Formats: sequence, C-alpha cells, structure tokens
Amino acid sequence: TGAKPEGVVIQRIDAEAFVLGPATRAAIEAAFADRRLVRSRVRIEDGGIDGATEHYTEAPTPALLIVESSAAGQDELVASLERLSEVCQPDTRVIVLGAVNDVFLYRTLRRQGVSEYLPVPVDAKALAESVFNLYAEPGSEKLGRLISFIGACGGAGASQLAHNVAFQLARIFDAETALLDFDLAFGTVSLDFNLESPQHMAAVLAEPERIDDTLLQRFMAKYGENLYLLTAPGAMPPSGDVAAPAAEVLLGRTRRNTNFVVADLPSVWTAWTQAILNMSDEIVIVAPPRLTALRNAKRLTELLNARRVNDTPARIVLNRVGASPKTELTLKDFTTGIGQEPLAVINNDPGVFELASNNGQMIGEGKSAQKVVEALKRVAITVSGRSPQKPKRKGIAEIFRLGAPKRAAAAR
Repeated sequence: TGAKPEGVVIQRIDAEAFVLGPATRAAIEAAFADRRLVRSRVRIEDGGIDGATEHYTEAPTPALLIVESSAAGQDELVASLERLSEVCQPDTRVIVLGAVNDVFLYRTLRRQGVSEYLPVPVDAKALAESVFNLYAEPGSEKLGRLISFIGACGGAGASQLAHNVAFQLARIFDAETALLDFDLAFGTVSLDFNLESPQHMAAVLAEPERIDDTLLQRFMAKYGENLYLLTAPGAMPPSGDVAAPAAEVLLGRTRRNTNFVVADLPSVWTAWTQAILNMSDEIVIVAPPRLTALRNAKRLTELLNARRVNDTPARIVLNRVGASPKTELTLKDFTTGIGQEPLAVINNDPGVFELASNNGQMIGEGKSAQKVVEALKRVAITVSGRSPQKPKRKGIAEIFRLGAPKRAAAAR
C-alpha cells in the first residue's frame, strides 16, 4: 500500500462496506476509528460483493466502497466485480477484500480500476493506510512530525519539557524544528528562550488565510541553527480561545516546512485542543505524582488512546518527582493506577530548571544535571520516530593511517 502519509487528517469520506463475517466488520471499524479518519464515517452491511451489487441497483454508490469476496479464483472474482461495476458510479473508489493472496490477481484488479486489493483476514492498519493513500493530498507524506505536549494538571511542567524536547530534537537530529506556543494567555516560550517572535501566535491565528511559506518564515524567531519559535502574545489577549480551522492551517503549513513541530498546549479541554491532539503523531502527557494528576492523566489516555488504535499510545512523563515526598504517589502506585510505564521519570530539581529559565536557556546549554539531560534526550528520540545517526565508521585505510604514528614511535 505504500508509505503511510504521517500526520494526515483526511477530509470527510462517506464510506460503505459489505462484509461476509464479524472479523472483517471488526477490522473495518478499527480502521475507521483511526484518529486521522475522525471526519469520515462508514456504514457496514452484510452480504459481501453480491450484496453490494444488489443494493446499488436502486441506490447511489458512496465515495468509497469496500466489498468482501469469498471467490476462490481469479475468474470468479473478476466476474463478480464486472457485475458490481455496472451499478457503480464512475467516481466511486472500490477497495476489494478477497480470499486469494496473489500478486498477479492484485495487478489484474488494479488494471481494471480497483483502487486497492487486500487479502483476508484484513489488517486494520493496512486498510487505514490504503484509505490514506487514496485520499491524502499530494506531498502530504512529507509532512513534519507533530508532537503535542499537554499537562495533566496546572503546574505539571509540560511547557518547560516541551521547550527542552524541541531544543533536543533540533540538536540531536540537526533538523529544522518549530515550537508553537498555543497558550495565548500564559505562554512561556518567550520567557524560557528570552526571545519573542516578530509576529505572535494570536495575530497569526486571527488571519489564517495570510499564512504562506514566506510569511511563516517572517513570523517566527530563530533560536540556534534549527529551532524556530512562534511565541504567545506579550499582553493578555481578549480571549485565549483558538479557532480549530485556523490552528489546522497553521500546523499544516508549518509541517510542510519543518521536520518536527512541537505544540505546547495549555491544560484545557476544548474543541481546538482536541483537534490538535487528533492531528498529532505523538502525544506527551506530563504529570506530577499527585492523585489529581493521576486521575486526569488516566482520563486523557483512555480517551485519546481509543482514537489512536493504529498509532502509538499517548506517552506519560512523570515530572517533578520528589517535590513533596510525604504526600506524593510512589512510582509503583502511579504506574499501576494509569496502567502503563512512564516514558521518563524526571526528579524535581528546581536549581536546574529555574536557573535555565531565569537565564533564558535550555537545559543542556549550561551546567546542568546530566540525568535530566539524558531523560530529555530519551523523550526526544522516542517521540521523533527516528534513530540518531550513528557516527560514520572509519575505513580500513583511515584506521591504518591513525595507527601509523603510534607504530612508528614504538619502532623508534
């Protein structure tokens, strides 16, 4: 089915499916539960390809039709598809699920106009990827990876971790990274980096139709070689609300121009935060080891992971551990309560975090606790979806050249 177009949110698709059994029905339901198909809907009926042919003799076909066939041979399957084609509208795309797993059959069906052929039992992820490939916009596979940070409660430290992970992504992978501050009222990107973008986030979101590649570059401040910042307003805006369509335009344009986009989200549950989370390739929930944070993080993971059936689950970072040792939950209690291991556990170290913030620096730029830096790097590498480039191995000739002076000195 080709490479998966990362980060694509497909526009609404009206799909209908005709299946032959509960396993295929469940696979289609799982495929359309994917977060990138949140705007689509699918109606599933029994009857397979013959049932679809009968149904559409008196009804218009949908934009996408998925049919299952039990035909044991190519001739039988092709004949049933010819009958179906007589009642299909020309612009209907058809995905066939069949019992024969044969590359020659696949090529034959594609030549005859079938959009995709998948053998049964159907893999939900493969089916979702087939839909992505059919409906994604050209070039969408080149979108940068969207990584969203949100706190399980106020004061979790999600923003500072988002900023430092963005810094590490730009440094570790030598890749262009954008950090977007969506906390319009209380965003701290400008404070942590001691830098304000030429145009602030609220102004950009107010006129999404103006956003293009040239303006986007002018709107952002550059920090170091590869990190670009879009900061929150310096003054309190009339409203901290964000229009979801405007955020989608900004994120889409930014992702076409950078390798990574880190969204620093406020700890609020609104339609627009949900829209950004649904678009995200990775979600990091930051929580201190407190009971309220555990409850909120559990609610978030249950809701978000139900939409991420074909993606990595939302990650948990346990932050500020040890700040209140007498009252906070233990690591074991927190892990048991939420049902998953944290991606990282970061101890409370106000000297490291506050000093970096006061200096307008990232942790790792100055004299910092190595454990904190290593934890930030681990988070960055994990959410990147990449492996750090290994140092290039020396060739044999170079090794001998490097060793020659030592051998010559030994000989003397």
